[in-house]
Amino acid sequence: MSEFSDRAFAVLGALLPPTEADDPKVVRRWRVILALVVVMNTVSLATHIALACGFLLPMFPGFASASDVKALQRMILEQRVTSVRTQIMDTKKSACAAPSGEVRQLYTTNLTQLLSDYERLTYETEGRARRFPLPDCDAF
Repeated sequence: MSEFSDRAFAVLGALLPPTEADDPKVVRRWRVILALVVVMNTVSLATHIALACGFLLPMFPGFASASDVKALQRMILEQRVTSVRTQIMDTKKSACAAPSGEVRQLYTTNLTQLLSDYERLTYETEGRARRFPLPDCDAF
């Protein structure tokens, strides 16, 4: 760690103005180093901005546009709706097959929560809440 810190201090020390201002070679060397640092910083900043804004499309597409993000969010919501539908049907099937009592009550509570989630998710995807068409136990 000491070797790294020594090198880092040496690099930083090269950016400080020389104390021997009388020697023109030292002053010229310092000016060249400082000019190179400024140029490298400018080039890296310009490259970063070009990449981030999508000006270099073949190499890097830039940030996602708002339409891409909305499409991705919509796709995820639709997948969640499908998953909740499957869970509702599985829970209803298990509730119908369960003996009466606490087990059936547990399934019914879970089913009520899933139906609420389904209505919330359909409201988020379609702008209006839809009730899930729950079949009777005879359908299973």
